[in-house]
Amino acid sequence: MLNNLKIYFPDAIFHQISEDEIFHGLCHDTRCIQKGDVFLALKGQYDHGVHFAHQAYNNGSIAILVDIKHQHLVNGPKIIVPDVLKAAYTCASMRRKNYPFNIAAVTGTAGKTSTKEYLAQIASNEKVFTTYANWNNLLGLIINLSRLNDHVPYNLFELGISAEGEMQELVDLLKPDIALITTIGHGHLEGLKSLEHVAFEKQKIAQQAYIRLTTQQALPFLDKSESWKVVDHESFVLSSQFDQTRSLLKTTLQSNQMIFTVETNGFFHLPSFALAMEVLHVQGMPVYERDRVLRLDVPIGRGRFIKKGDYLYIDDTYNANPLSLKSLFFNLQKLEAPSILVLGDLAELGSYTEDSLKNFFQVTKSYPLIKCLYYGPHQAMMKSFGFEVMTNENDLIKTIEASTSKIVAFKGSRVSRLDQLLQTMIARI
Repeated sequence: MLNNLKIYFPDAIFHQISEDEIFHGLCHDTRCIQKGDVFLALKGQYDHGVHFAHQAYNNGSIAILVDIKHQHLVNGPKIIVPDVLKAAYTCASMRRKNYPFNIAAVTGTAGKTSTKEYLAQIASNEKVFTTYANWNNLLGLIINLSRLNDHVPYNLFELGISAEGEMQELVDLLKPDIALITTIGHGHLEGLKSLEHVAFEKQKIAQQAYIRLTTQQALPFLDKSESWKVVDHESFVLSSQFDQTRSLLKTTLQSNQMIFTVETNGFFHLPSFALAMEVLHVQGMPVYERDRVLRLDVPIGRGRFIKKGDYLYIDDTYNANPLSLKSLFFNLQKLEAPSILVLGDLAELGSYTEDSLKNFFQVTKSYPLIKCLYYGPHQAMMKSFGFEVMTNENDLIKTIEASTSKIVAFKGSRVSRLDQLLQTMIARI
């Protein structure tokens, strides 16, 4: 094991490293350490990682990667380097260089995580690697690459950005062979400024890719000089129905003469599913040869159903932008029953928030089965648009419980903390 670590950390000093342990990868969060991880002692916003060394050892870490300045604070196996982040980057870069299979990566304004999660579940009987949780920034990519196993042939890395230049950093490290773009829309505009900049930055994912996959929605925003294959998801669907007894959405699909029935415990993101199927296909997995029922878990916070008593709650609280909001509204209509949409802040939109919400309200007026309640910081503006505004949590809960609608969807950016409000509602039943 020591010789293996010396390959990944060539300029390090090794202290009390056991010869018997097996190096698994890197980790920066003691709550997520896996056996064989090396813990990164990085400076955080409020504390330094060295103060969590003992907890890291207890959770399975074989060593602490620590800089020279703080190494005296770590009592136990440690790898001493001049700069922890640079050493971790070097380790991840070497993992990428030694990986013998193609690398696939996905980005987009909406649908990244759903694509990744669907792929992992479709390929559950195979060896497959996908980005852990939502660790999709540069540090997350370093961690995930360090854990990439040379014997796992199928993979999909999720890449997320919120500012100019970030995608270039990710691509320089990952060097994807297969690039996927799910959607292009208004999101993270505080850092990306405009829709044009969103498209420009996100398509950098394909700089070194020899296979480029996208959707009909994203294609108009992409560089016409590059060759993109559009995955036509609309031709997949044969039928779709909601099973009220089981709180499942059943979608029957046909592709390459094969029929699939997909059961999801939430709203089914068909474009993400189609992209996941296609990327596995181009990586060599015979997914189209299978005739079976697929039971897929919708990622938490991205349209998952929660049945409690007489209520069907829909948890779509992870993020909010015009594309994902439009998708949720479209899916609520398909249930063909009275429903309530609790809308929180759209914090990712910056100065575009007002126009987006105003346009959304114009859409809602055409669908009387969906009652919209706003619970966020732009109360005066939303009142002027005609939204019903809730000023506090108690009034919102009372309004929901007084309604005859038993389908309640929650949608907002994470800063809205609608996930906590949803848990409060569930606990009352």
